[in-house]
Amino acid sequence: MLENLLDTAFQFKRVRSTLASSLFHQKEVMAVIARNIPGMGPWAGEKSVFDALADETAYLHETAGNIREGLFSLIDARINAVSYEMNRAMRVIAVFSALVLIPTLIGQTLGTNILGAPFTLYLWEVTAWTIISLLVVGWIFYRPGWLR
Repeated sequence: MLENLLDTAFQFKRVRSTLASSLFHQKEVMAVIARNIPGMGPWAGEKSVFDALADETAYLHETAGNIREGLFSLIDARINAVSYEMNRAMRVIAVFSALVLIPTLIGQTLGTNILGAPFTLYLWEVTAWTIISLLVVGWIFYRPGWLR
């Protein structure tokens, strides 16, 4: 349902625009008719009916304007919700990239042939330091709430 929300809202917006322009024209016509009816003759008692029609049309035109604002609010809310979800996805991608970077750099450094290196490392030490580094970086990202 949410996938079609924007399509439906834009369709309502188009219908509302057509309706508002028609109501604006009708409001103007009713106002002219209500102003120009003579106070005497067979239409003397009918002036109040045309005034009521002009007022009702003005009210409907104002309601169409309120619907426009409501549709804009609905569209903005949906776009903001999608943006928030995208922001969460981008944060997860950033954390994943940072975590993958650590073993990549360690493997790249230890994969090069360094002749005469002054240190000797065992595989379990490299694995332990890699896991510790991953846990520290993961905790750094977990603390502000990026992994929740």
